Amino acid sequence: MRIDHIKSVDNCSTESEFVEQYWTQVWEREGGPKAQIEKVSRADEMLIMEPYLADMKSKRVLDIGCGLGDWVMYL
Repeated sequence: MRIDHIKSVDNCSTESEFVEQYWTQVWEREGGPKAQIEKVSRADEMLIMEPYLADMKSKRVLDIGCGLGDWVMYL
């Protein structure tokens, strides 16, 4: 995502400022972190992932930066 491709955020002078403002708006629109964590527990993917999630406290997770990070927050 680049500032010159998405114009939903006004008054941004730098790319990093744009990214921060854009994702803040997305979070607010989606209900914030609590809503995202609750969404994961109801997701269809949970049926597949649940057996693997039982022992996640002793595991490492690599987030590749796609989406809102809801699965990372859930874990």
